[in-house]
Amino acid sequence: MKHGKKVKELIKILILKFLEKENLHGYLLISNIKEITGISVSPSMVYPILSNLKTAGLIEVEKTEDRGKKIYKLTKDGHSFLDKNQAKVEYCMKKSKALYHFHNFGGIELKKALHLAFEEFIDMDDEKRKKIGEIMQKCAKDIRYQIEYGDD
Repeated sequence: MKHGKKVKELIKILILKFLEKENLHGYLLISNIKEITGISVSPSMVYPILSNLKTAGLIEVEKTEDRGKKIYKLTKDGHSFLDKNQAKVEYCMKKSKALYHFHNFGGIELKKALHLAFEEFIDMDDEKRKKIGEIMQKCAKDIRYQIEYGDD
């Protein structure tokens, strides 16, 4: 499964889990996703997922507030989907927690730094490229070592 599909599947499961607890509108779902995963998702990602869940019969619009906000509700089929896919749901909840910690323990900063290095690499002189390359190799080695061996 490609990364984009994995993210959408994670968001789908999170939405269903949030709606299992209470009926919510899209903005609160987006806010809850950020709170639990540490990543910001755009309305342009969430609303098509909501539409697909509605089409699949897993959620429905309970009511629309005065300002046009739709309140989403989990259907019986949605509850059944969560029950039948409990292992997948548990995995997604663990993955969400891991994402939150990864992002808050430096993952976001590392991602930004790598993106910047990639964008600027072409314009760097050889000495700077070499230095950045050494830093990246050391960082990768240290991360792998920490995962494989810990503090030993």
